[in-house]
Amino acid sequence: MNKTLSIFVVAGLMLACASFAAAQGPGPAGGKVGEKAGPRPGVNRLEEIEKRVLQKLDLSKDQWEKVRDLDKKTKADATELRKEMQEARKAGKDMSAFRGKMRDIMKAHHQGLMAILTPDQQRKFKVEMRRVREEMKEKWGKDKDQGKGLSKGG
Repeated sequence: MNKTLSIFVVAGLMLACASFAAAQGPGPAGGKVGEKAGPRPGVNRLEEIEKRVLQKLDLSKDQWEKVRDLDKKTKADATELRKEMQEARKAGKDMSAFRGKMRDIMKAHHQGLMAILTPDQQRKFKVEMRRVREEMKEKWGKDKDQGKGLSKGG
């Protein structure tokens, strides 16, 4: 259970980061260093991953409706938190407390999702999310070349 929760928290934090980045807008270069303009790809990547994992679970129509409602609530909560963060940032306040608040939002999302799924679907979801997490670690190299491409020289 702790591994699954940590996987979901990591995924949630990544979703939150993508949401925060989307709220900031792509900027004049479309979020790309050294380019003049362009679209901002992959902002909703984690939402897409969750949907793809859920599609493998053969959810009922009722379950899909509950997932949509849960997603709406989570997005609304995250949007509200983003607004609070922007106000706090403008006021020069400490931002560290917001990490815990976002973690709470994502934990509530995970618990809500587990309540929607049957025990068999929960098991399959955990297995698939673990697989996705491993793929992400391999692709983004958590242990190798951290930060590569993020610096101006990279």
